[in-house]
Amino acid sequence: MLYLIGKFISMLRYLMYRFRRIRNNRSVHNAGGRISGQCNLSHPENIFIGKNSYINSGDILASPNAKIYIGANCLISFQVHIRTEMHNYKDADQLIRLQGHSEKDIIIEDDVWIGYGVQILPGVIIAKGSVIGAGAVVTHDTIAYGVYGGVPARLISMRTQSGTAIPADNCDLTENRLFKKVNIPTCDGSSQSCHLSVAAFQGKTYMACTPYPYDNEYSENLCLYIRETTSGHWKLIPEAFPLACPQKLRFEHYSDPCLFQKDGQLELIFRKCERRKSGEVDQLYIAFSQNGLSWTAPRVFAEQKKDTLISPSIAGNALFCVEYNGIDSKLVRFPFEHSNGLGDKTICTVEGLDNTSLVWHIDCATLPDGTIRGLFLLREKKSPVTCKLALFTWFPDENIWHLERDLPQTEAEQKEIAHIYKSCFTENPESILCSARDQKGRFFLYQKAI
Repeated sequence: MLYLIGKFISMLRYLMYRFRRIRNNRSVHNAGGRISGQCNLSHPENIFIGKNSYINSGDILASPNAKIYIGANCLISFQVHIRTEMHNYKDADQLIRLQGHSEKDIIIEDDVWIGYGVQILPGVIIAKGSVIGAGAVVTHDTIAYGVYGGVPARLISMRTQSGTAIPADNCDLTENRLFKKVNIPTCDGSSQSCHLSVAAFQGKTYMACTPYPYDNEYSENLCLYIRETTSGHWKLIPEAFPLACPQKLRFEHYSDPCLFQKDGQLELIFRKCERRKSGEVDQLYIAFSQNGLSWTAPRVFAEQKKDTLISPSIAGNALFCVEYNGIDSKLVRFPFEHSNGLGDKTICTVEGLDNTSLVWHIDCATLPDGTIRGLFLLREKKSPVTCKLALFTWFPDENIWHLERDLPQTEAEQKEIAHIYKSCFTENPESILCSARDQKGRFFLYQKAI
C-alpha cells in the first residue's frame, strides 16, 4: 500500500512538473523557436525568442525587471545558463548578502551559436553571428561574427563570409580596395587599435595607441610604435609593448595617450582610471625618452575625480582635457609648465557646437605659423555611437575654440565605416590618422588628407 502511495505521489510531482513546463513555454514570447522540455525558465513573460531558434536543456532566467531577448536562427546548447539578475558586491564595507541585487537585460542577436555549459552574465549583448565556445563565461559584449572562448570569454578568431575562422591577430579580415588600412600589432593580439597620438621626433615618427577592449577594458594598455619614413610601416617598440600594465586587475586600466616633443625629448602623457573604495578617479601619468626607444618609468603628476581628465592634449604651454558629467562635457585648459601638477583650471568656450553634440576626444597640433588647430571627435548626446570629426582653431586671447569646418566622410569611408572614433593629426598637420569601426564591428586605422 505504501509503495502505491509513493508511486502516486511521484507521478503527481511529475505531472505538476510537466504542467509547469508547458505553462512556462506558453508564457514565453515565442515567434517560432523551440524550447526543450528540460529547459528551466524563470519569468517566462520576460523571455523573447525569435524564429527558428532552439534552446536545449539549461537555465533561461529572466527576472521581474529585466528581459532576455533571443534573436532568430540561434542555437543554444545543453546546460547553458543565462541570468539577468546578480548580487551587488562592490561595497567592501557591507556584507554581500545585504547589498541586494541588480537586474540587466540580456540580448542575443540573430545567428548565434552558444556551446555547451556557457554562462552569460547580466547586461551582456551577444552580437549577430557570434560563436561562444563550450564552458565560456561571457562577461562583456561581443562583436559581430566573433568566435569566443575561455573564462572570461575572449575573442579568439573571426568568422568570414567563406566560413573560415581567421586568428584575431590578423587585422585585415576583409580586403579593402577603397582606402588603405594601417595594420599594426597590439599587445592583446587583436590588432585593433584606438586612442591614437602621433608625434615627430629626431627625424622619425612615433605613435601611441591602445588596443580596443572588446572583452576586457583592463587590456587597454598603451603601446608605442615607430615609423622611419612617411611611407614606411609602423614597427612596435619592444620596451614599450605595452609601456604600462595594470597592477590590480579589474581595478585599473590605461588609455588616452598624448605624445609630444618638449625640451629636446619625447614625452608621453596618459590617463589611468582607477577604482577605489572611495570612488573612481582619473590620474595623469608622464614618461620621458631621450631617443624614442627607451622610456623612464611612468609617474603620476595629477589626480582628479572620474571622467575629468579625458583625452589630455598638449598645445604650447597648455594642457587641454575633456570633463564629462554623464550628460554633457566641457573642454578645460590647465597651464602646463612641466609635469609638476595641474595649475588652475579654465573652462574653454567652444563655438560652432550645436546643442545636440558634445566634445568627446581631442587632439591638438601647432601649425608652422604658430596657430593651434584641434581635431575634435564630436558625439551625439542621445546616441553615443554616432560621432563625427571636426577641425577647430584655438584663439588663446579669447579662450575660444572656434569651429573651422566639419570633416565629412567620403563615399568610400561611408561604405566601410560603421562609426568613427578618436583620431589624431600625423606629423603633417594637413593629414590625420583615424580610428574607425567597420561594418563587422572590428576596429582599424586609416590615414587621410584634410
